[in-house]
Amino acid sequence: MFNMNLTSEQLEFRSMLREFVNEKVKIPALNSDRLQSFHKPILNQLLTEISELGLRSLSIPEELGGVGGDLLTSCVVLEEISVGDADLAITIGETSLLAGLFFEKFASDNQKGKYLKRFLEDTQFHLCFAGLDTNASDGWHYPKGKNQEMDITLRAETVSNEIVINGLVDFITNGPISDLIIAPVKLDQDYKLFIIEKSNSGIKCGDEISNINPTETIWHHGICSSLEFSDCRISKDDMLNTSDGNIEFFKRKLVQKAAINLGVGRAAFEAAIEYTKIRYQGGSNIIEHQAIGKMIADMAIKIEHARAMLWKTAWAIDNQNTISDFSMNNLPLEIIASSFTAEAMQEVAHLSAECFGAMGVMRDMPLQKYLEDSLIFLNSDTQNLSTKLRIAEAVADLD
Repeated sequence: MFNMNLTSEQLEFRSMLREFVNEKVKIPALNSDRLQSFHKPILNQLLTEISELGLRSLSIPEELGGVGGDLLTSCVVLEEISVGDADLAITIGETSLLAGLFFEKFASDNQKGKYLKRFLEDTQFHLCFAGLDTNASDGWHYPKGKNQEMDITLRAETVSNEIVINGLVDFITNGPISDLIIAPVKLDQDYKLFIIEKSNSGIKCGDEISNINPTETIWHHGICSSLEFSDCRISKDDMLNTSDGNIEFFKRKLVQKAAINLGVGRAAFEAAIEYTKIRYQGGSNIIEHQAIGKMIADMAIKIEHARAMLWKTAWAIDNQNTISDFSMNNLPLEIIASSFTAEAMQEVAHLSAECFGAMGVMRDMPLQKYLEDSLIFLNSDTQNLSTKLRIAEAVADLD
């Protein structure tokens, strides 16, 4: 049965992170050099401090030296970090998710022995996924059913007992700071996952991608770059114990991103509440005005609904029997949660800006950042017409 009660450990994590964000993250995250442009430099020192709290190993089982948190715990943690800064949350969330999947499900005993100790001891050790969400465009095929062709960018061949990989992946979260790459590769007409050290001489990491460049605008959160594989030679022992890890990763990532999106909406909401309590107009603080009260109520409703949907989705993914025994509908809950949260949090950020009046759109005010962050989520590659058509596809049972 779906349980909304957080454990004592989850409550402790939430309380600790809320204090950490309020004391250390919010002020530098809202520094003027991170409000004046779409390109926001990552807060490297804070990333290290968050890593020292053990959050890179949040999803690694306790018996392997990690925290042992499930997807719901990740949602709780990432929402709190994102209230301070969405870019920090995206970065640590990517590493945490990949580390949990890799060390618990994908890695062989030899691979665990090679990388686990290094990962746990080095707070600068990060991971990235050099692949695309191969289901992201499925909705465009509506009403013909899902696209069964898997679009894998990287290609490989076997040469003298080695795997030689070639190809370019354009947009990789954590690309510039990663030490290990999990890469989906097409090998002899089959789809395989490999673990590759970025220090491999056959890999070239591109420059960090800015949100604005001379030819196009690419909105994103976190640290991104391209990765080019040119005769990248690895051992057959670097193959992972899964062929469907791509699907598992992106399903969980979608939920994590929605939790980070929720944190952005909450940050905007809290800023609006704080301001309306001190802004005096018409004989009272404006929080007492009915028009403001209506906006506050609307924002609270959207935030609570989004969180409830997210927690339900995280629970369902971690407890697959809730689908198999028909306790919940067999719908893509991660897409439903992500789509609703993206739309709702953009509305929350907009209403929060309305509470500030004309100041809400000034570039030296925090609401400008929250509006940009919410719009990035709303217009990302996982939020478009085809996204919702995947829900329709499931409802119509068009397989």
